[in-house]
Amino acid sequence: PEVVDAKSDDVFLVRRIVVETGEPAVAVLDIDDGELRRHIEFTAPAATSLDLPLLGLRPGVSQAVHLTLVGESGAQADFDFEVAADLAGLLLPDVELRAGDPADAEPGYTMFATWAVDLANYVMVVDLQGRPVWVWRTPPDPKAAFPQPDGTVSAVVASSVSRRTFDGEVVA
Repeated sequence: PEVVDAKSDDVFLVRRIVVETGEPAVAVLDIDDGELRRHIEFTAPAATSLDLPLLGLRPGVSQAVHLTLVGESGAQADFDFEVAADLAGLLLPDVELRAGDPADAEPGYTMFATWAVDLANYVMVVDLQGRPVWVWRTPPDPKAAFPQPDGTVSAVVASSVSRRTFDGEVVA
């Protein structure tokens, strides 16, 4: 397995694990940043070529990642990685969440579009403490952003709609 960058230079706090297997396999990830441990079971059909997005990475924090591959024969392989992501010097707004009940947030993140005159414009996802966990640098004037049921995100930018996967691939 290899840890690689996002598919776009405009998406931050995303890494990917790319792996080739000898037989079709499914993947399970455990990500531990020292504060939060997440268990992710990918629901895609078994395949010999897997491209697994690592989302929700906190900037400047080394995260322990455990990958388990389970082949159709039942054979299992385990791999451990240390993964880090940063914001590459981006100037982002400070975010303070003032309302809402954490029990109502699923899975505990808030997505919104932000813009400012003479500054870069972003679609951001923050955790319940207001820390960025995903950032997409958009063209000027983002109006709104929406996660889609197919796992992509749509943003209304100026007068058009742009769609991407969370790892940066342009969909439409």
